[in-house]
Amino acid sequence: MGLRDTAIALHFEIQTVMSDKTRFTAKCASEGCPWFIHAAKLPGVPTFTIRTIHNEHTCGGIAHLDHQQASVQWVANSVEQHLWENPQCKPKEILKEIHRVHGITLSYKQAWRGKERIMATLRGSFEEEFCLLPQCCEQIRQINPGSLASVHVNVVDNSFQRLFISFQASICGFLNVCHPLIGLDRTVVPSSFDGDGALFPIAFWCC
Repeated sequence: MGLRDTAIALHFEIQTVMSDKTRFTAKCASEGCPWFIHAAKLPGVPTFTIRTIHNEHTCGGIAHLDHQQASVQWVANSVEQHLWENPQCKPKEILKEIHRVHGITLSYKQAWRGKERIMATLRGSFEEEFCLLPQCCEQIRQINPGSLASVHVNVVDNSFQRLFISFQASICGFLNVCHPLIGLDRTVVPSSFDGDGALFPIAFWCC
């Protein structure tokens, strides 16, 4: 990671020559440039030490704005603090920030994927959130007896299909004080009208 940051900061790209559990060798990606580095793992610890390095470039660095070392993970690490402070930051803003700080231009897709990787650590992935729905429904039924809460999935691939929740208070209110009419009207909150003619929410559903 340190070598990648150095390459980006100094505007040169590296090409891996050899990489395994005990050795790592890389050179400058520009043809004919003598820069290279060789590192080896120290015995008994998860640490590499530099054994050989030719630290001079004759290539003058890269001329294009993009950088092959700017991976999605690097983008995520670069904007992590910014996203913690401003989760609503758009990928276009991330591109501008990276260009301002590092002087490189990335694709919109890289910025979007980098943001998604960080946001997954902040809020959890969508897959993780959907996996919690059955437990959420069970807790609603236990804590609020008489409530209806269920989640339905596709039996083929276990993907989410729909969620339905109706709290016990809403059910009782509809049965006792509302007109015998339920309005849907393409809304996720089916409702009726109470004795004063005001909207009375009955349930919540999404699909």
